[in-house]
Amino acid sequence: MRFPRAVLAACAALSLSACEDFQAESTRKEIYKLAFRTSQFQEALERCEAKPEVIEKHDHIWNKNFDAAAKWLDVEREVISERQKAGRDALGEDTELGCKVVLKAVKISMNAAREWADRIEEEDYCGIMGCE
Repeated sequence: MRFPRAVLAACAALSLSACEDFQAESTRKEIYKLAFRTSQFQEALERCEAKPEVIEKHDHIWNKNFDAAAKWLDVEREVISERQKAGRDALGEDTELGCKVVLKAVKISMNAAREWADRIEEEDYCGIMGCE
């Protein structure tokens, strides 16, 4: 998804710091959504009885990203943790899981984690949202 041209025009008219603030806030929202979704996926991995090392690696890489993102975006890590808990709580006990799909999707999630790690390291606000 790209920023709408009107938003970019408004950013151009604002001071650079105001535009950066807008981009940082957009990135924070992305992180909160990721925390929610990845924790749901983590729960699905556990319920589908993925290999323990896969479960641990997935959890570790995303939590490492969220720790770094909290520092970069100047947010309390607890706020991100709350979104993670909400994600786990949203996946009801009776939810039917397509375990074959879940287990195959691990590679996609791990690739996304690596992309986010690079983005966080580079402090790249544009990333998925785009700045063009």
